[in-house]
This record gives sequence, structure tokens and C-alpha cells, in this order.
Amino acid sequence: LTALDGFTIQNGYTTGYGGGAYLQHNMSLSNCRFVNNESRGSGGGLYFNGSNNSDTIRGCSFENNIARSSGGGGYINYASIDNCLIVNNTSSYSGGGLYASNSTITNCVIMGNSTTSYNNYNYSSSGGGGLYVSSSTVTACRITDNTAYYYGGGIYASSSAISNTELLNNISRQNGGGVYASSGSVLSCRISYNQASYSAGGIRISGTQVRNCLVSNNTAGRTSSGYVGGGIQGTGTIVNTTIVRNSA
Repeated sequence: LTALDGFTIQNGYTTGYGGGAYLQHNMSLSNCRFVNNESRGSGGGLYFNGSNNSDTIRGCSFENNIARSSGGGGYINYASIDNCLIVNNTSSYSGGGLYASNSTITNCVIMGNSTTSYNNYNYSSSGGGGLYVSSSTVTACRITDNTAYYYGGGIYASSSAISNTELLNNISRQNGGGVYASSGSVLSCRISYNQASYSAGGIRISGTQVRNCLVSNNTAGRTSSGYVGGGIQGTGTIVNTTIVRNSA
């Protein structure tokens, strides 16, 4: 196991992956800062390819990084991400703050991140102003004030579980102001004051279970079918969830 503790990595640039750093498995990162880095590919601050969730990223911050593809703050596969600050990062396609697959994300603040475009070859994977996750879990996070050019202003989640998380004041220029979730689950979350230019101001679901959530004060715009889903729009299972004061 290789450990990095207390490093600041800033002002890096690459035409490939990982503007600040490109790291592989058997790594532990603690109390590190990734600031003002840029990649022409994915992983503006960090590109991290772990082997399992024994690879850890704890107490780190990702600030003002840019990826011209996905993962403005970081592009991460197979890691446990805990107590991190992810703020003011930008990517073109997916995961303005972080793009994470096969990972666990816990107790993180994800704020003020954005995506600026979409992938012409794969519209469905374009989104997640704050966070794009696939086959991952997101627990006890605060996801606020993020913007997605396409789907999921706060988070785009594919086959993932989101729980005990607040999603506030996020914006999607398409669908799913707070959350765009394809399968997986959204449990015990607060989804409030989000906006979508088209449908699903709060949360857009597809085969997703939503349970014990508060969905309130969200706003959806107009589609070709009219005004659709101020709070929730889509197909799935909704149980013990309060949906109030939303508008479309």
C-alpha cells in the first residue's frame, strides 16, 4: 500500500488523463488538495483506478479543476471516498465534481460544480453536475448548487444507491434538477429547491425505488408534452415519500 498524506497538487495539466495526478491501485490518499488542475481527457484533478474499496480517499479537497471529458474534480474507479470537499470543478460531459464507478462516497460536500456540454455519441451518460455515479453508493452527503447541461443537476446515478443525502438548489438544463436515477434506490433523502428546464424538477427515475424521502419546492419547465413532473417524473416504486410544494 502506498500512502500520500497532506500533499497539495496544483496547476497541473495533461493532454491525457489526470491533470493533477494519475494513480493506480493499492493507494491511500489522506488530507490532500487537488487545486486548479486541468486534463484534456478525464479526471481534471485526479484520475484514480483502484482495484477494490480498500483503496481510500479521505479528507481530501478537489477545487477549481477542469476536465474536457468527464470527472472535473476526479475520475475514480474502485475506491472508498470519505469526508471530502468537492467544490467549483467543471467537466464537459459527466460528473462536474466527480465521476465515480464501483465506489462508496460518504460524508462528502459536493457544491458549485458543473457540466458544460454533452456527449454526442452517448447522450444517456451525459450529466451529473455535482456527481456521476455508476454501481456505487452515496451516503450522508450534501450536494448543493451544482448545474448540469444535460441530466441530473445534483447527481446522475446509474445502478447505484443514494441514502441520507441532501440535494438542494441544483439545476439541470434538461431533466432531473436534483437527481437523475436509472435503477438503484434513493432512500431517506431530502430533495428540495432544485430546477429542471424540462421535466422532473426534483428527481427523474427509471426503474428506481424511492423510499422515505422529502421531495419539496422543486420546479420543472416545459417539454413538448407540456409541463411535466415538478417533483418526480418517471417510472419506479415510491414508498413513504412526501411530495409537496413542487411546481411545473
